[in-house]
Amino acid sequence: MEFAGGMAVFPGGAVDPSDRDATLPWAGPSAAWWARAMNVDAEQARAILAAGVRELFEEAGVALASKPGEQLPTFEKPMAAGLLAVRKDLAQHRTGLGVVLDAAGYQLRSDLMRPWGRWVTPAYFPKRYDTMFFIARMPAGQDADGLTSEALEGFWRTPGRALAAAEAGDLALMRPTETVLRELSAFACVDDIFADTVGWCHEGAAPSNESVLYGSPNSVGEDDPDVGGRGLRLRAPVWIAIGDCHTPPSAIFRTSEFTECRLAPNPGPMTLDGTNTYVIRHPGARSVVVVDPGPLDADHLAELAGGYPVELVLITHHHLDHTEAAPVFHAMTGAPVRALDPEQCHVGEALVDGEMITAAGVTISVLATPGHTGDSVCFVLPDDGPTGAVVTGDTILGRGTSVIDYPHGRLGWYLESLARLAALGPALVLPAHGPTLPDLAQVAQQYGQHRAQRLDQVRAAVARLQGQGQSVTSSAVTDLVYTDINEAVRGAATLSVMAQLEYLLGSDFAAGKL
Repeated sequence: MEFAGGMAVFPGGAVDPSDRDATLPWAGPSAAWWARAMNVDAEQARAILAAGVRELFEEAGVALASKPGEQLPTFEKPMAAGLLAVRKDLAQHRTGLGVVLDAAGYQLRSDLMRPWGRWVTPAYFPKRYDTMFFIARMPAGQDADGLTSEALEGFWRTPGRALAAAEAGDLALMRPTETVLRELSAFACVDDIFADTVGWCHEGAAPSNESVLYGSPNSVGEDDPDVGGRGLRLRAPVWIAIGDCHTPPSAIFRTSEFTECRLAPNPGPMTLDGTNTYVIRHPGARSVVVVDPGPLDADHLAELAGGYPVELVLITHHHLDHTEAAPVFHAMTGAPVRALDPEQCHVGEALVDGEMITAAGVTISVLATPGHTGDSVCFVLPDDGPTGAVVTGDTILGRGTSVIDYPHGRLGWYLESLARLAALGPALVLPAHGPTLPDLAQVAQQYGQHRAQRLDQVRAAVARLQGQGQSVTSSAVTDLVYTDINEAVRGAATLSVMAQLEYLLGSDFAAGKL
């Protein structure tokens, strides 16, 4: 747990993209009933409930599911076969709950659950959570095992004993957990809980005792469970887990007022520390834009898709370290993928130079910047901070200089693109590789100066080779210009030399007449 290591909590976690599967096998009160109970729409209700069932199965081995027609889950083979492997696949986002249930011939049993409460972190906290609590009836023949890497231990304990342990200092509880335990202690048995559909919704850790009702009796429909009375004290135990203090924190970090970044795990000579995938969102928006999903890495994509719904995916250019995961990420999120190259688009239309996009509460201007590649674009965020910000892709890097990927990229184009970027002024640079930089105009000018110096070196190398009666080849020029080149990036240097030769010598170089 990123913010509460060592705390005692109930099983749970975030909604996974796979939880939004509309074909999830389902039995019990409908998603529409749950939507009314939780005050969300039916699609959200289905996803939230699926997440709860999946997380309970992942973390405790308890399946709130059964074969069609069964009154209570039996959890016999084939569902029990390879149980730990299936749970691990779910936890690592290699499969989804719907796939697991379909393969076993099971269906989710929403009648084994009841809505209990909803806690929202106060607005003054830097990281906020919107958490639903549910009560679930333990199916006969099953038991919780706590075999999960997300907790140090798991155990059964009655609400009264858990509260007593907390008061004695032996158990650490956050306020939502403590409050739920106190509410549960007001019931005599599980049957009484299921006879009462009333829950409470608290606004974070604020001191107010005001509450609203979930699923109140005056809103029930034909498929609603029966509503009954309360007992006095719950003597049945509840399953509690101790959060692992060493669970790694989120890999997403803040880069500007409107952007966050997740560094993809693909470091190398050409990618530096890895590909920076940017998440764009106005602080008040309920969706995000993702730029360059990056390589096909399950953990990387799961965290990108695990927050606010992804409204749009944008691509800076076609190189695989930016686009390999785009088709999978589109399938995970349903978000359209847009790029300048139509072949890189998925559902979305091709980008147009000068186009203004409004998404996730942010205005994004498309700026075509060919040079590194022919399809390179930058995304201008004019309202992001006092100077604005620009996602530059590989056109400008946070460290070093960019390669001209000849023949797809051309130096003439690149110099024109640098001039366009310099005209944007001192905007924050959000590069695809390396750290952010504070002044786009200054960096673009430095890049232009570097290119002018390289051109002088290439001119001198060409003159030397011609003066010695040698053939002017890209390899020979590379040897003269890049005297201390690392072999790992020699191929990239040669491409840049070819681009410079084409820029200087034009048709003669292209025709091989040198």
